[in-house]
Amino acid sequence: MLLEKYEYKAEDSTLLQYSFESTGPNGNIKKYIIYTYFKANDKHHFNLGFGDWDEEQQTLSDLTVSNNSDREKILFTVADTIFQVTDQYPNHKIYIEGSTLSRTRLYQMSIAFHLNEINNLFVIEGQLNNYNWETFNKGQNYRAFLVTRK
Repeated sequence: MLLEKYEYKAEDSTLLQYSFESTGPNGNIKKYIIYTYFKANDKHHFNLGFGDWDEEQQTLSDLTVSNNSDREKILFTVADTIFQVTDQYPNHKIYIEGSTLSRTRLYQMSIAFHLNEINNLFVIEGQLNNYNWETFNKGQNYRAFLVTRK
């Protein structure tokens, strides 16, 4: 996958925080990607958090819609950090869920579009509405995703 991405920097490698700036018609918008550790069913996971940085509030907003005409570039930048994290923690799963149903659907469409390339490097699972997990299938709607490095 040789898609265009933003250059990002590690804000704190021990906390797995990354930042970059989206550039587009609405100016430069600082974005943050934060991986938070948790354990479930005796397995190690990271929750992938992502959103716009609110400089005034000093917080991350995962509900802001910036409309900077660079959605694919942003998604690929976030996806690229998954490589970094799974290189460092190969036995951890990455949990991904959108802050809204439409964002989860956006993630699902992007995964489906790039599934052939993704499957070469990762195992993708989708969480069904009954909270069961299955191997990601195009055309199925999911609540969340688990990504594991092969």
